[in-house]
Amino acid sequence: MHSLSEKLLEVKDLRKFYGSFEALKGINFHLNSGEILGYLGPNGAGKTTTLNVIGGVIPFDSGEILYRGRSIDPAKDIEYKKKVGYLPEEASIYEHFTVKEAVNFYYNIYELDASRKEVAYELLEVFGLSDNLGRQIYGFSKGMKQKLLFVLTVMTDPDILLLDEPLASMDAESTIIVREILKDLRNKGKAILFSSHILEVIEKVCDRVVIISKGKVIASGTMDEIMRMSSLEEFFTELTGKDALSEKVERAKKLL
Repeated sequence: MHSLSEKLLEVKDLRKFYGSFEALKGINFHLNSGEILGYLGPNGAGKTTTLNVIGGVIPFDSGEILYRGRSIDPAKDIEYKKKVGYLPEEASIYEHFTVKEAVNFYYNIYELDASRKEVAYELLEVFGLSDNLGRQIYGFSKGMKQKLLFVLTVMTDPDILLLDEPLASMDAESTIIVREILKDLRNKGKAILFSSHILEVIEKVCDRVVIISKGKVIASGTMDEIMRMSSLEEFFTELTGKDALSEKVERAKKLL
């Protein structure tokens, strides 16, 4: 188990409404530097809403978010945003940009050191995108866009990485590369919040896990603690409604 250090981000009693619907019902967790925290839950549990709030994309209604012990509003705090790299599940960028223009855009808007641009070009080569520097992004496949956006996210050298299903459209080789990059960034002290439904990946890369369902945290702990209870998949299905899942499976089989 990788040793943990500073509590970099803390979420306290976070609540978010969409009209009368309460999407987040008092979420609590923290993220340390030098760790990968898995954020798990079924569709509609509130994972993406949580990341959108922490990433400053949408406001929250009540609760508190602390960065390095300082209470912040992620939607308004520009200095905080420069320290956060957020890769949403449905990430997008100006698709009329070429790859080179996209790199320059991130380089300028984040006011990066020139060395970070070289990091981006090296990573583009690693992911097999270096022959596409002059191509406009709108012609890319979803997997190519996802690899490009991952490169753009990590090139900013953030303290915190927020990743929402980052491997969903990637090929097997790129998945392995991303997984190893994340482990290396963790070892260099970065804090990574990894939201995914791919339990095998969570088991392989995460130090701790937070499981949410219907806008509430229903379990959390280190991977060792959770794996002592049962396999993560069994644990996850039990906590999110194993009986209901079995019922749905049987109903689907009867229909077919």
